[in-house]
Amino acid sequence: MPLTENSDLFVSIHENGFNQIVKHFMEQRPSLFNYGTEFFTMPKGLEKLCHKIVANPVVLLRGNPLITVQPPLPIFNTDPPVGLNFVFQFSEFQMDFHPGNVFSLPPELNPLSKQKIALRLKVCGGIGCPDKQLIVDYEDKQDYKDDKNSKKENEPKPPVVTLPFDKLNCFCLEVFAVGSIDRKIISGKEYLKINLSGLEIVDLKPEGLENSLECYLKTLLTLGILPKAKIAMEVLTFNIANIISIEPTPISSSVSFNPSVENDEIALFFNLS
Repeated sequence: MPLTENSDLFVSIHENGFNQIVKHFMEQRPSLFNYGTEFFTMPKGLEKLCHKIVANPVVLLRGNPLITVQPPLPIFNTDPPVGLNFVFQFSEFQMDFHPGNVFSLPPELNPLSKQKIALRLKVCGGIGCPDKQLIVDYEDKQDYKDDKNSKKENEPKPPVVTLPFDKLNCFCLEVFAVGSIDRKIISGKEYLKINLSGLEIVDLKPEGLENSLECYLKTLLTLGILPKAKIAMEVLTFNIANIISIEPTPISSSVSFNPSVENDEIALFFNLS
């Protein structure tokens, strides 16, 4: 069946081309893939990252952020409040369109279903653990303050003290996810967005730790990362010299999927009027 039998034209992109686009997107918007405390926005902090950020020179020239700043990792039950520096990075990002041949999925997600997209991510993180002597010195200093000063009721809460560190304790995990590209109405407008349907971290023990991290990553991707990567359908509508209008073909019994994911490609179908 010709691809355009139920529409006037189509545009498709192979998974190899899509992965190249993702690579450029990561270099253009590194702050969407790198999260950490304010320390890592400074030159000395960037040198200690678990994974060096590769950014387009234009990003650096414009002074755009490389890191999305997050509050320090809290140390509970400390007064005044104490926190640790940390960083969380998506260092690699690949896509594989149905039927799947760019990488092998773990058994929990295999085989790749029709109209599905597989994602492979390498996630690196690290916590800046302070030197043992620094912790002892800080504890002694706070004990002295408690002896000298009595606390007043309704006193404003002091700011979080972020403890310095010498070395970042890094780890990297390989994460696989499966999803689809769906058309969805958001605030009255139609968008193309990635819908996450499954996620698996490879060979992480114990099981409870793996489940907890998978839960966190699913939530981070669903609420924090993927919503910012959506595309408005109106962007895909064109008007040529006020004569020809090109717009995405509506979903119908004759066009079940638009976009369609198959044969290692993603295709968009359009109507002319």
